[in-house]
Amino acid sequence: MRTRGSQHGVTLLETLVAAVLLGTAVLMSGAGLAWSQRIEDRALLHDAAWRRAADVAESLRSAPFEYVEEGEAPLDDPRLPEGQLVLAVEEDEDLGYKKVVIEVRWAGDIPGSVSLTTAVGAQELYR
Repeated sequence: MRTRGSQHGVTLLETLVAAVLLGTAVLMSGAGLAWSQRIEDRALLHDAAWRRAADVAESLRSAPFEYVEEGEAPLDDPRLPEGQLVLAVEEDEDLGYKKVVIEVRWAGDIPGSVSLTTAVGAQELYR
């Protein structure tokens, strides 16, 4: 005759505890995946914005000095939803250069902005 303590198998309580633990682990891994996807999306937006700001800085350095001025313009870039380019210019007439702050802004699901500061000198500085 067998006693109750010598029976083999899994009780209903043990099965429920295992199911709850497994469900919690699945939910946590799903949340982790969603979080990592959002971080990746944000990094792609920042990368696109930095590249655009660097392109604008390079264009400003090759433009005539007197054409470098403040302004805003929409960006036609599908990677940056509702993108906006903002230039802030501060001129130092004594030294003959302009400090330019290039800001790229975007809206959408993950809004944000990046800012790049550069200096543009008059051609006389390089002769």
